[in-house]
Amino acid sequence: MTALASRLRREARELAQLRADQDEFLSGAERAAALVHVLRAGRLDDPEVEELLGVAATGLRRAISSATESLYRARVDALDARLV
Repeated sequence: MTALASRLRREARELAQLRADQDEFLSGAERAAALVHVLRAGRLDDPEVEELLGVAATGLRRAISSATESLYRARVDALDARLV
């Protein structure tokens, strides 16, 4: 639990400091979506937190340009599948 708490603090800090560029938007969306599963695995799932992470991931996903989608097609497809 200590390691999980440390990871969650690190992720929160790093997500809050994302730069405004396409690679960061994609990475941030992937990380926010993945955190839902991390919380569930740690039995710390909370509907409100999951919803906030989902909104963050979806918002970052919407900021990804079509050029970035083309460049990272497999990553974007995997993200989209996770967000459904």
